[in-house]
Amino acid sequence: VGLVAFESPRPLVHRAGDGGFLVTWWDSTPFVGPDETHPLLAQKLDGNGMLLWDPAAPDAMDPWGPGIEVLQDITRGRSVPDGAGGLIVMGKIRQGGFRFQRVLPNQTLGWPTTVDFTATLEDGIQFNYAPDGAGGMLVAYRDGATIRAFRVAADGTLPWGASGVDVITSNNDQTEFPVVTADGAGGAFVSWIASS
Repeated sequence: VGLVAFESPRPLVHRAGDGGFLVTWWDSTPFVGPDETHPLLAQKLDGNGMLLWDPAAPDAMDPWGPGIEVLQDITRGRSVPDGAGGLIVMGKIRQGGFRFQRVLPNQTLGWPTTVDFTATLEDGIQFNYAPDGAGGMLVAYRDGATIRAFRVAADGTLPWGASGVDVITSNNDQTEFPVVTADGAGGAFVSWIASS
C-alpha cells in the first residue's frame, strides 16, 4: 500500500488489536523555514490493507497524503503500541527534548496538547524507547557521560519526574546506545555497554 510520495525515514508498523495494522512515519521534507523540522504521521490499515484514517487524496490543507498528522516540529519520529488499539508517538525536538502524543484507535488524539519532555539535547542524541506495558512509553537517552531515563504514562503524565532519573553517570561506552524495556511491574530495565 503506498502511503506517501515523500521520502519517509524509519516507518514503523505495529499490530492493532482488531487484526489491522498501525503505521507511523515522519516526513523528511522540511517545513518551509530555517528550523528544518518535520511532521510525524500515522495511518491505520485493516486486515485487507485498506486505509482507515484520512483515506482521501491529499489537498491544500493536507499536503502529506493519506494519514493523520500527529506531531509537528520534530526531527526524528518513533512510536509504540499502547496496548489498547492505539499508539504513543514521540519525536525529538530540535535542540531540545522530546515531544509525545497519544493516538486512540478511532484516530483522535488522546491528550488535549502534546507532552514535552524538556531538556537541552543535541539533535544527534543517542536514545532508545519501548512501550511501558501500561499504555505509555519508556525512553533512555545519553546526555554526555550520563544515561538518563523517563516514562510517559498513558494519561500523559511523567511519573518519574519532569527531568527523569539518572541511570549511570560514568563507566559507560559513549559510542553505544542505551537499551530500555519494561519490567512488567511499572519499572524498566536499562542496559548499556561499560567503558571498562
